[in-house]
Amino acid sequence: AEEQKQEPKTLPPETLELMLAYGWPGNIRELENAVKRACVLAPTSLVLPEHLPAALLQHAEATDAAAGRSSFERLLSQGMTGELARLKQERDGQLYAYFLRALERPLLLRVLERTGGNQLRAAELLGMNRNTLRKKLRALGISLDRTDGE
Repeated sequence: AEEQKQEPKTLPPETLELMLAYGWPGNIRELENAVKRACVLAPTSLVLPEHLPAALLQHAEATDAAAGRSSFERLLSQGMTGELARLKQERDGQLYAYFLRALERPLLLRVLERTGGNQLRAAELLGMNRNTLRKKLRALGISLDRTDGE
């Protein structure tokens, strides 16, 4: 960051974890180049995993698969790290509700899309009662065009 006359960068735990797990076959030069590149690519002071070279991300995917973790879980964690950094202390005491709502809305929309708007089938896929699903849809402001055959 100093060489590029930028503010100092921070590596969140997910980024650091990926860097520590990588074998660095090119030794210190490869590490140095990866850090410089990531610092240039990071638009904020936070260097996220997506700013790292592709080789590190591919290694992480292989490691995740071997450990039984999904790439979805890793992406979700990365997204949350970035969002937490962006929010700073704006939502203190409300983070659980904020993230739950942020995840719940797209989940419900995708499941409804998958079932063609059939609320009964969507509720079954989600493992909840249809009335519970309807309450959640209303609370999230999600309206449905299709109401028949549910």
